[in-house]
Amino acid sequence: MLTQVAREYIHSNSVGNLKLCKEAIQETEELLEPLYEEKNILGYQLLLIESSLDAEYHLLEGQFEAFTKGPLPFVCSFIQPTENSDFDFDRLMKELHYIRVNV
Repeated sequence: MLTQVAREYIHSNSVGNLKLCKEAIQETEELLEPLYEEKNILGYQLLLIESSLDAEYHLLEGQFEAFTKGPLPFVCSFIQPTENSDFDFDRLMKELHYIRVNV
């Protein structure tokens, strides 16, 4: 995982559907990679959480259950913007059907 200042999102449209989770990861990575290359973000991580063990290992807090309502799998995304970036990540992620977890 990135640092504590990373923004954390859950992809809402794919919860419980492995195929949609994989599609969401691919689509999200295609949009985040150029932002990384342009130095708008220090880094990002897209996690496919398929089991409760995955959730326990990768996620520090159980906040995701409030957003997923329990079903697995789901996609969790961490984005760490650069200090000087004025890019609206929350808007981008909302357009991709992500819900911000750590506000």
